[in-house]
Amino acid sequence: MEPKTLRLLRHGEAFHNVEGEILLQIGSAWKVLFDGRLTSTGWQQAEQLGKELESSGVRDRVSLVVVSPLTRTLQTAAGVFGGGNHSDVSQLLMVDFAGRCPHPAISSSGSPPFVAVELCREEMSVMPCDHRSSRSKNELQFPGIDFSEIEQDQDELWRPDVKETEEELGRRTRAFLEWLSNRKEKDIAVVSHGGFLVNLLTKFGDKNVNTTR
Repeated sequence: MEPKTLRLLRHGEAFHNVEGEILLQIGSAWKVLFDGRLTSTGWQQAEQLGKELESSGVRDRVSLVVVSPLTRTLQTAAGVFGGGNHSDVSQLLMVDFAGRCPHPAISSSGSPPFVAVELCREEMSVMPCDHRSSRSKNELQFPGIDFSEIEQDQDELWRPDVKETEEELGRRTRAFLEWLSNRKEKDIAVVSHGGFLVNLLTKFGDKNVNTTR
């Protein structure tokens, strides 16, 4: 099998990363933390990384962006690989205020194709930040991303009282790698989450994996 280049990216800073514990204590977690979105710092991180990948030539080599269907990863993918702020509705990757965030629309012009894949979402805890928005809502907010791989409109994988087990996560990670191996693209960016990526590299990585970027 011909080797592939995988570029693994964790999402930028999200509200649950900095305010989760406080909000849980005051009982505001569900309203604010549901399907956690990026902070202004998270947006800056995504856009800065996009500039670095463009100046290094890496961005032009990426032939597919695979992204977790949670809001923070969709926003990060748009910020890193999108075509910049744009208002042409025929070339929108992301609409204005997507994910309840005051960020202008992002163009899909000059960007690689994007596909959302449930298999690379975060390790599922009982926290509301890991509960994804509906597919239909995401399709409206991120019209330049292909959501055809998401089978259910509502999130039927996340459970409010049962955490995903290590065994379940391992099976899902393996299934994701098998899905990637069946893609024709050879240079693929994966925009995912810390917990999922650590599991992937720990269980399935080897000494030849470059984890710097």
